[in-house]
Amino acid sequence: MEKSKKQSIVALSSCEAEYVALATATQEAEFLRQLLSNLMCLPCESVCIYVDNQEAVALANNPVHHKRSKHTD
Repeated sequence: MEKSKKQSIVALSSCEAEYVALATATQEAEFLRQLLSNLMCLPCESVCIYVDNQEAVALANNPVHHKRSKHTD
């Protein structure tokens, strides 16, 4: 299921926009995974989220603040 939503912030870079979208998708996926787990009384498998922005992937894997990403909350 694809969904688009207007972001509540103004991103200063495509990396920041992708990172915010990734964080939002992760929150939504975790909520749905827990809901499904509670309804079925079974543990659910992990969810894969695909991102095509390599900078956002690197930032998600290593969220250490760098001078280029320090403006991203």
